[in-house]
Amino acid sequence: MKTPTLEKINYLERRNNSDRRVNSIPNFKYWGQRGRRCQVRRQGERVGIYLDRYPNSLLWVASLILCLCFMDAVFTLSLIQQGAVEINPFMAILVDTNTSLFMGVKIALTTLSLAWLIVHYNFTALRLFRVQRLIYSFLLFYVGLIIYERFLLSF
Repeated sequence: MKTPTLEKINYLERRNNSDRRVNSIPNFKYWGQRGRRCQVRRQGERVGIYLDRYPNSLLWVASLILCLCFMDAVFTLSLIQQGAVEINPFMAILVDTNTSLFMGVKIALTTLSLAWLIVHYNFTALRLFRVQRLIYSFLLFYVGLIIYERFLLSF
């Protein structure tokens, strides 16, 4: 049988046997930020991993997309009053039924879709492109759509 070395004996004597998880009140720093995983740490984990916290810039991009969605809904209703036709059959039914319902459903669908995309921020879609780029593509799409609708409203 192997006897413990002097270093091992000294280590065992210095070791604190109290459990660090006993404290029921977390550190002050914990209250301001839920979750610890805010970035991908290993190169092999770049794709297909969930995070606890996402980049702050993503909050601004998501807010901007939702504002542009609201502007799109308002511009769409203005264009319909001027004689345009809603191409989406589901939204056309909602516009004909109730404009408030149309606005609510449009913003709710965009919000839920955006939340799903944000949760899957580090994933790939259809094995073709990263969801990160898809979110920024939606931002560019909405900017282009608002410019186009504004152009149509100027006539």
